[in-house]
Order: sequence, then structure tokens, then C-alpha cells
Amino acid sequence: MIECVDCGLSQVQPVLTVGQSAFCRRCDARLARYYTPGHQTSTALALAALALLLVANVKPFLHFAFHGRQSTAYLWSGIEMLWETSYPPLALLVGGTVILVPLVLVGGVVFVSGSLGLGYGPAYLGGLYRWLRKLRSWAMLEVFLLGVLVAVVKLGELASIGLGIGFYAFVASSLLMLGAWETLDPQAVWARVDASLDPPRPAKGTTPATFLACPVCDLRSSVHIEKAEDFACPRCGEPLHTRKPYSVQRALSLLLAATILYIPANMLPVMRVELLGRSETDTILQGVQALIAGGLWEIAALVFFASFLVPGLKILGLLYLAWTIRRPDSDKLILHTRLYRIIDQIGRWSMIDVFMTAVLVGLVQLGAIATIVPEAGAVCFAGVVILTIFAARAFDPRVLWDAVEEHDV
Repeated sequence: MIECVDCGLSQVQPVLTVGQSAFCRRCDARLARYYTPGHQTSTALALAALALLLVANVKPFLHFAFHGRQSTAYLWSGIEMLWETSYPPLALLVGGTVILVPLVLVGGVVFVSGSLGLGYGPAYLGGLYRWLRKLRSWAMLEVFLLGVLVAVVKLGELASIGLGIGFYAFVASSLLMLGAWETLDPQAVWARVDASLDPPRPAKGTTPATFLACPVCDLRSSVHIEKAEDFACPRCGEPLHTRKPYSVQRALSLLLAATILYIPANMLPVMRVELLGRSETDTILQGVQALIAGGLWEIAALVFFASFLVPGLKILGLLYLAWTIRRPDSDKLILHTRLYRIIDQIGRWSMIDVFMTAVLVGLVQLGAIATIVPEAGAVCFAGVVILTIFAARAFDPRVLWDAVEEHDV
């Protein structure tokens, strides 16, 4: 038996063959996927990704030349400049999502896949893999690359931009990390953890009252009534609840904070450009207008969609889903569940503008000739992105289905 994390329906997981996936028969969410047996591929890809990620951190990333002056930026240069210009929260956010989390993630994949290959299954393997799954969405290498693309295009007509060895190593490590993660079979990990666990022993004189499904490893655990609200999955350690506690209230609180920050994020400048004695500030929309004026319609559309529309639409979308709980509509349940999945998956791509700012700040540092420094709007915008990501994670889509069932009773 397996429970859908989007609608809460318990169903029998079908037998799958290589390349097949199982989808929920009620809301069409993916329940399971059959991976090609073997751990050597995942281990090899993860080791290669780790090596190239280290290269990307020590070799030059980009080269910038303007009016006879040159500067070289490393992957960490923008992070360093953000810290030195009194924006440590922004520096920690960029450093965590681009350097720290990817290193931890790929190192963890090496350990987990290597453990499977060696037949090694420590007690903490399940908990480690659970945290790796949570960290996966915070390793934003592909989003950072889009931010680099926007920054390079933006400076392309102004100066000469060169790609360093670190850039190529970063691109290769991003692809290899994706391959290493996709070839690591979760079922093989949980099977190895099961082999190292002691069989459960039911308490004497009590009868299991309900089953709770783990949203991480899919294990269904029998829980007594008095322990139903204070129980962790015996396989991976994930806290278990029938539904996420106070999911709507927590999501709305985070959305309120995001809405408050959304206004200054679009009104305040995200960076200041000092060029040949002139100083100009750019908001998000002014940056889009500059790209349009330069004939870069495609890049302008990308930045406008990811940096302006997506955060606002996420806020409106989650508010709409919370509103539908009060007015449930069974005919639109599948549509609402798919809307939630889109909101949950698309939020991280709004970081493009933050990463673009970090790249420009680290690259353009030529004193009085050309310098780019961050402004308060970048911090506000990063806050909007992070708060909307947490709001989507706090919201439990199963309450949409619960509301319809309670309304129909």
C-alpha cells in the first residue's frame, strides 16, 4: 500500500518494470518510479560531479574587460562582495544554494550510493537520505546558470566577457549531479535500511488504531491513538502526522510576510551601477526595460516572468487554494491539486534575479571606471522568494480533498 502525498488516497502500488512510473488514480500525482538496478552509475557520476564542483570553486569563473581594465571573478566572488557590502543574509543565501548545499548533496549521494554498493547499511542511512531529499530543491545550480546567462547577456554589449575553466566545470558538475541523483534508486536505499532495522514489536495490551504513511519513504506505520501526534517514521525518522499541523494557518502567515516584502522588492533598486563617474540604480522592472531597449526580448521575458510574475502568482495561487477550502468544489479538485504542484515546483526559479545580481556584483569591480553594488531591493526580493517557497511547503494539499469529503457528508 502507498498513500498519495497530494490527495491522501491509499492505494496498491502496481508492479513496475524499468522506465515505468505509477501515478495516483485520483489526482494523477507520481507515486513511484522503477529505476534501473545498480549503484555503480550513481556513485561514478556523483564522484565526478564532486571533483568538478571543487574545480569550479578554485578556478576562474568569468573574465571581464572594460576600457583596458580587466577583472576575474570566481564562483565565490559575488558572495564575498555581498558580505563586504553589508548584505550577509544575501551572501549566506547565495553561498548556501550554490556552493554549500550542492557540496553536501553530492557528497551525501557518494556515501549513500557507495554504501549500497558495499552492502553497508548504518542505522543513520535512512535519516541521511531523508535530509538529502529535503536539500535537493535547495541545490540551485541550474537556476544559478540561468542567472549567469542573464548577467553575461546584460554586459555583453557593454564589455568583453570571457568564460573561465570554473564556468565549464560548474556546467559539467550540474549535469553530472542531476544524473547521479536521478540514477539513485530510493527503493534500494529503503530496502537497505529495512535490512538493518529490528522488526517492530507491538506494545502489549494495545491495539493499533490507525495507519500513518511517511511522505518521504512511503512506509505505513501502525500508530496507537495516544501516540498519533508524536510519532516518527521508524525507517527514515520523518515526523508523521495525519495532516501537516496548522498547514493553512502557517501558509497564510508566510504569505502575509511575503506580500509585505513584495512591494519594496519591486519598488526599491536591486543594484546600483557606477559607470565612468555616473551612478544609476535599477529596480527589477527597470532592468527588464533596459533589456527590451537593447533588443533582448527573450531575456527580458525570462526575467519578467521569473522575477516579477512568478512570486506574485504564487502568492495569489496559494491564497486562492486556501480560499477554496472554505468553498470546496469537487469538480475542480484535480485542477487545484495540479495548481499546487506547479506552485511548489516553480518557486525556486525566481532566484534568477538574485543570482544575476550576485554575479554582476562579483564580476564588475573596476573602481571608478565600472562598479556594481547590491541594494536593499535584492534583499527584499530574496525574502519574497524564500517565504513563498516555505509557504508552499507548509500548505497541505490533502486538506483540499478533506474539505470536499466533509462538505459532501
